[in-house]
Amino acid sequence: MLNEGWAAYWHKQLSDRESAQAIEVIDYADHNAGVLAAAPGQFNPSRWTTLLRHIEERWDKGRW
Repeated sequence: MLNEGWAAYWHKQLSDRESAQAIEVIDYADHNAGVLAAAPGQFNPSRWTTLLRHIEERWDKGRW
């Protein structure tokens, strides 16, 4: 399950580094929202990306 979160994390990291046209950013955001969506009461493994971003933020700030 962590693999899905790891993939979503890196998709976001790479999309932030690339210079993209506005339509590409909108297409990415639309697709990514669909990937990360979860029905109420269901677990979506791609949402692990939130935890991974939190870990990265804590590491960068020296709060590990």
